[in-house]
Order: sequence, then structure tokens, then C-alpha cells
Amino acid sequence: MRNSVTSVNQRGLQARHESRILIRVGLAMAALTAALSTSAASPPALPPDQEAAARLLTIGGEGFQIRETDHYTLAYDTPYEALRPLIGRLEGTYDAIWRFCEASDLEVKPPGSRLEVLLFARYEDFSEYLAGIGLRAGSVAGAYDPRTNVSAFCHVESSPGLAQITGQMEQVQKRLKRLNGQRSGSPARQRREHLQQHLSKLRLQRDALTKKFNRLVIQHEAAHQMLFNIGVHVRGADNPLWLTEGMACQFEVPQAGSTRPMRRINHLRLADFRDALGASPDVKSISEEVYEEALASRRLVPLVDLITDDELFTGQERDVVFRYAQAWALVYYLHHRNREEFVTYLRRLGTRKPGEHVARQREIEEFESAFGKPDEAFQRRWITYMLELRFDRREAGR
Repeated sequence: MRNSVTSVNQRGLQARHESRILIRVGLAMAALTAALSTSAASPPALPPDQEAAARLLTIGGEGFQIRETDHYTLAYDTPYEALRPLIGRLEGTYDAIWRFCEASDLEVKPPGSRLEVLLFARYEDFSEYLAGIGLRAGSVAGAYDPRTNVSAFCHVESSPGLAQITGQMEQVQKRLKRLNGQRSGSPARQRREHLQQHLSKLRLQRDALTKKFNRLVIQHEAAHQMLFNIGVHVRGADNPLWLTEGMACQFEVPQAGSTRPMRRINHLRLADFRDALGASPDVKSISEEVYEEALASRRLVPLVDLITDDELFTGQERDVVFRYAQAWALVYYLHHRNREEFVTYLRRLGTRKPGEHVARQREIEEFESAFGKPDEAFQRRWITYMLELRFDRREAGR
């Protein structure tokens, strides 16, 4: 469904990257809420909505509490320690998008009330909630659905990837405890050292997956919710998926602290984009043979298909990973190379009406009127630009 927006993690990106464990522990939470610029005003606080709070408590059920922030109403049944980082991510993403819109002179309006969020302690309850609104959970750890206008997340420790690692850590800790009760000696000491090394690796995995959860789930879905509620995208309208997903991908990396909106590179997406090309993440150019093979294998799709075919964002895990990377790369390119035209394009799409169908040809014409023909020459300029970007292996987890 075109307007049922969920995290790319739902369809495999989380599983794809869970095997990469050598990622630095995440950036400080303070970076998310730091002021961007003294010249830009902070986003105004939103009025509370008692009906929304009551509705969220009804959805959550027994054990749920309400927490209000300047811009969110959150219902949760986790310990408050689990809620705090979620609040930081939500408010940081809200602030970054608000400042992006101000700096871009996008005429947007604050939501009428605080945005609604659910945080489930148990993945099973989260999955049941999604099923109730017509979404399949799978490996999903978070989702925003424009139809309900609610974002929902499960506690990171109960998410499918992390729960397995947590279980393994508990088993290792039990074995270490048993060894500590035995006589000291060379064999026992070697076993303890081996288990401690294994435990350290599992902790690295856990920290890496937590970082990915925070960025690729929370910040991605928070960006969707914000962009749909301030008028950049229109709830119920035909919003091209390459744009909605590509915009959300920009804010998977913290954009706070920058005086230039959407300046930071999403190195994980950049790595996936170069994977789609069949190129090493470090290369600055590719041969004609490599380019043609990427197109022939459908790792890379022609630009005109990317901007018109929403079905490209469903299907096999590998393909979905590459489409999200291409969506991120196209939005990044247009914003940096054609900033004024990109803002004009966003304004035009922001006037679409709920329920209005937009045909393929109109999508092409609106893109072309803003940026020129989405032809082979355009695609090659875009790819050349993306290949020339500086790539940070540590940020990408490579």
C-alpha cells in the first residue's frame, strides 16, 4: 500500500546488517538535541491532547503509562530507563526536520497537537498491535502508519535480533559463574578467558544492533511521522515512495549541530548504494562493464523506474536494501546539487490531495519539470556524484 510507511528494517535491512558487529558505539545522545544554530528558532511546543492520551492507553492496555514531551504523547509499559533514549531520538529528529524546513523556506505548519507514540516492552505485544492495524510484523522493530498517525516501537532488548544476542550473553554469563566456583588452574583459566572474550564480542554485537535500531528504526520512523504531520508529505495522498523513504533516510544519522540542513552523509546507505553498483565502498569510479552489469542484474534500476514504481520497495531482501539506498542517494543528490529546485518540488508535492491518484506519466513530468529528464545522462551524473563522496567505513560498520 502506497501510504503505509514502515521501516526498511521490516524487509531485511536489519537482518542484513546484524552480521556486521564491528561498529563503534553510537554517537552521544546530546548530539541529537544540541542547538543547530542561534539564527533558527526552536520548534514551538505543541498542545497536549487528553483524548489522544486516553486512546493510546486503551490501545496499550494494562500496565501502560503516559509521558508527555513538548512534541510527543507517549504510552509505554517499559521501565522509564528504556523510554528516555526513545524520547531523545524523537525530539532530536523533530528538531532537525523543523530546522531543515526553516532553512529551506518550506511553508509548513506545526501539528495541531503532540504526535502519538507507543512503546511496547514485549515484541509479541508490538507484533499483535501491528496485526490489528493490518501490518505484518516479520522482523519489524518499529513502524509509522499514516492511516492511524501513530508511531509504534518495541523495546530494543525485545527486538528479534537483539533478543537472541541477549539470550546468548545470559548463557555465557551462567557458564562463567559456574567456572568461577571451580578450582583455579590452567584449563579453567583458559576456559574463563575464552568465555570472557566471547562475551565481549557479544556486547559489541549488542551495542552495534542498538545503534542500528536507534537510527534505522526510531529516527527513520520519527522522520516519517514528522514529515507527514507538518505538510511536507500529505497523509492519504499519492506520495512517491522514493521521496518519502529517501527523506526519512536522511535523518537516520543525527543532523543536529549543523548549520546546513541534511549535510551529514548516511554512510551505511552510501555503502549499500555502492554495493548495488557492484563496487567497493572506497572506489571513486566504476567501469562501463560494472555499470552495465549492475543494471542487467537489477541491483541498480533505471531512474525513471525508481521514481514511478513503488513496487520496487517490496520483495526480496537484497532488492529492498538497494532501493532504499538509491532513494537515499537520489534525495541527497537533489538536495545538494539542485537545492532550490528540490524545495520547489517538495512544495508542489505538498499540494497533492488525499485520495487523488497520480499516474506514472505525471510523476515523470513533475520530476522532469523540476530537475530535467530522468534519462541515462542524468543517472550517470548522479552516480558519478555519489561515487565521489567521502566514505567512512567505521560509520557504515564495514
